[in-house]
Amino acid sequence: MDAQRDRLARGARLLQKMGFRTKDGVTIGRRRWWSAGTPAEPAADINAMFADPEVRAIIAHTGGFSAMVVLDKLDYALIGAQPKPFLGMSDITLYHLALFARCSLVGFHADDLTEGLHVPLGLDEARRGTLLALYKRLLTEPDPVGPVAPLTTWEAWRDGQASGPLLGGSLKRLAALAGIPYFLSLAAFDGALFFWEEIDETLYDITLNLHKLRHPVGILLPRTDRQEWEQEDRERGHT
Repeated sequence: MDAQRDRLARGARLLQKMGFRTKDGVTIGRRRWWSAGTPAEPAADINAMFADPEVRAIIAHTGGFSAMVVLDKLDYALIGAQPKPFLGMSDITLYHLALFARCSLVGFHADDLTEGLHVPLGLDEARRGTLLALYKRLLTEPDPVGPVAPLTTWEAWRDGQASGPLLGGSLKRLAALAGIPYFLSLAAFDGALFFWEEIDETLYDITLNLHKLRHPVGILLPRTDRQEWEQEDRERGHT
């Protein structure tokens, strides 16, 4: 817990260095099994941050293991009436998609405070500075940011050009929403550019989840270790 608090403090100092004032959610530091309290507690925390006029943007402390059970407790009418940027990754995908489905709030799939902003992300100082400058422009300037130069090397598996709404997040969390009221209609994926992140998942399960979402015109995927997947297939007797 002390290490997590240290990462949180370092992330907050970085935001302050960027010119932002910070305010902790009341559930930070709480512990109930794998979550920060009962489902009603983080929901009340999120609702209060959207209702607070002094809070201009919300960034997740870390991924939200309990996010799925919190969704029923959110006040979507309040959030829709008080929209503001909500940043996070991994399990925070559940919040992003539920808020988009229920009140058309566009989420920012970005670093969590302690799982991204406080660490160098494998980027050198110049590229990290570029990323932080992009975050600041997104949060403080009304104009679109325009083309964003890649920070790492990209690989094209199929050449071509495509355009459309950008949708995505954690693949297994997105797939987990299917069949409940917080999932987007499949029509929302028609013509979309789909991006996803995944960790510690088999190629088999990734394929199943992607097949459910086969509507996009393009897919942006994270850097992957093909040799690791190929080794996994050999061990399972697949060819």
